[in-house]
Amino acid sequence: MSTVDGGEESRVAVPPPRLLVVEDDRSIAELLSMWFRSSGWHVAVAHSGPEGVARAVAFRPDAVVLDGMLPGYGGLEVMRRLRVTSPALPIVLSTAMDSDQHRREALSAGADAYLVKPWSLLTLHDTVESLTRRRR
Repeated sequence: MSTVDGGEESRVAVPPPRLLVVEDDRSIAELLSMWFRSSGWHVAVAHSGPEGVARAVAFRPDAVVLDGMLPGYGGLEVMRRLRVTSPALPIVLSTAMDSDQHRREALSAGADAYLVKPWSLLTLHDTVESLTRRRR
């Protein structure tokens, strides 16, 4: 967005999009954090279900990448709790569970996308970008 004042153009700074990564595998969490930061995202990380919910409340992300199996409580429970306060928040469930039943449960619980590990970073990135672009 720009405005013109006296012939000079000034730009209103648009904050970077905010991504919350909830992943108990610290190497995956770090990889995702570095990847999205290099693409201009502001990233916060949580390593358990309860921490993920608390971080989401404090950080107010534009999107969440959520592991399916977490300590404390799993990804489906995290999603249910996030949906109470953020029904439109894009959530990508990242899981090793490749079954139609689990996919249906995840989508019913509020996942906007369901990606089975191992996914490519480009696929995950494109999925998150696509979901957040719809909200802008």
